Amino acid sequence: TMQFINGVSTQSVSYIYVLQPVKEGKFVIGPAYVVANGTQMRSNPVTIEVVKNNPKKNKGKNSGGDVADNIEEHIFLRAIVDKSKVYQGEQITVLYKLYTKIDIIDMKISKSPAYIGFWSQDIELPGKKRPYQETINDVPYTVVEIKQVALFPQRSGKLDIEPMEAEFVARIRVNKRRSAFDDLFNNPFFGFSSTKNVSVNVVANKIKVEVKSLPSYGKPASFNGIVGKFNIQTSLDKEETKTNEAVTLRIKISGSGNVKLLDLPELELPQTIETYEPKITDYVSKKKKIISGSKSFEYLLIPRHEGKHNIQPIEFTYFDPSREKYVTVTTQEYFINATPGDEVVTSGAVSGFSKEELELLGEDIRFIKSNDVSFHRQESPFFGSPKFYGLALFPMLLFVGFVFYWKKHERSASNSSLVKSSHAKKLAKKHLSIAGKYLKSNERDKFYEEISRALWGYVGDRLTISGSELSKDLIEERLLSLEINKEVVQELIGALNKCEMSRFSPSESSGEMKEMYNESIRLISEIESQLKV
Repeated sequence: TMQFINGVSTQSVSYIYVLQPVKEGKFVIGPAYVVANGTQMRSNPVTIEVVKNNPKKNKGKNSGGDVADNIEEHIFLRAIVDKSKVYQGEQITVLYKLYTKIDIIDMKISKSPAYIGFWSQDIELPGKKRPYQETINDVPYTVVEIKQVALFPQRSGKLDIEPMEAEFVARIRVNKRRSAFDDLFNNPFFGFSSTKNVSVNVVANKIKVEVKSLPSYGKPASFNGIVGKFNIQTSLDKEETKTNEAVTLRIKISGSGNVKLLDLPELELPQTIETYEPKITDYVSKKKKIISGSKSFEYLLIPRHEGKHNIQPIEFTYFDPSREKYVTVTTQEYFINATPGDEVVTSGAVSGFSKEELELLGEDIRFIKSNDVSFHRQESPFFGSPKFYGLALFPMLLFVGFVFYWKKHERSASNSSLVKSSHAKKLAKKHLSIAGKYLKSNERDKFYEEISRALWGYVGDRLTISGSELSKDLIEERLLSLEINKEVVQELIGALNKCEMSRFSPSESSGEMKEMYNESIRLISEIESQLKV
């Protein structure tokens, strides 16, 4: 090779020798000698140690081809439980973790477990947790937590948590050789490195759980099957009222456990107080590993007679697995003092009936009127009156109006796709504008979320594809059928994949985010210029 730097030329000659060892040991390659301009020069000697080949140790480390042949050694899925021995009704938390040594660009859960014998509840993973490193058998892996589930066993015995199945698209590196001679070198330096996408089906491990029955000894009558840790609170909006006026009693049970299975506590009321079905509200928190929340019951109590009415304390019992015992909590006792008010229930033959029963009697038996009664003749018969003809024509007018409305709706529906298509670019610009703000503030997750909305929203609206049908395969098919350049379509699919998998990727520089922003604008402009619809 020749070089000219500042008017000075230099020249060099390189010699490459291919050597293949035939036995183990240490070997010294002596120096090379050369004479230049009458001066002899020599290179440094090189010492090489040849050891026995270990295929297992080198497996998957040499080339992308090895990775493709042994992909299962580079990516796998694990289900991890916080405990394997529990009581019936006690929570088990299952965390599904992906371990990988290769780049993942797309994923989907192809088969979710049925969780037979369990009541299940998904738990939110804490924020958008970044991938982290974990070492297994001295091999480092990148770990991504992809799903977390709370399970409550509904029966005792040995239960199986069936494995989850997931499908991943992995990007692996392969080596293209220049010639058969280059195969002697298992090194990308002697070949041309490239990548390819490989679809991988991964199955998590099966988990066995031993579920113990709840103890039969010491079980109170107020126990209704709830397991965990709970407390109960009650409140009465007033203790002084009038007869036939409502008083509100609120009961709230809160704690950790299967809140959804909390039953209505037994409420003992005197016969002098009338009540109705309570209003029930519940709240479940799924942001922590332990399911927690509350369930509230709101009663309307109506004292029908004056005097002091007693509301007995309410007992609530749960089983605490950490203490392995039943725990009973009791509310306070209440007294309602009712003074005379507007009486609805009278003495005599109807005494003792409720308000609803009195209203029903009023419909069946009408009291004899003892005062003067006046009668008058109806002015005109209903048949043949304007009201009669109006009611007769009303169904026909209603039918005509319905047909008119339906035709108008069909015309609007046929034009809605054109309206939606015409606004596609405008909505995309709106999302890109928001993404630009997140780019400036370096908010990576929000940036990719808005870029994804811009791209998905644009192609969905522009091609008039409904949200339920929108998929990458359909987008690719429709764009190619509209004669959009194939390279542009592939670049769009790649951009959508990058947005989806941004949560699995390590943090990127602002320069890479800027590149993604410009690429999205270019893709939308390219597709818009090529579309003929």
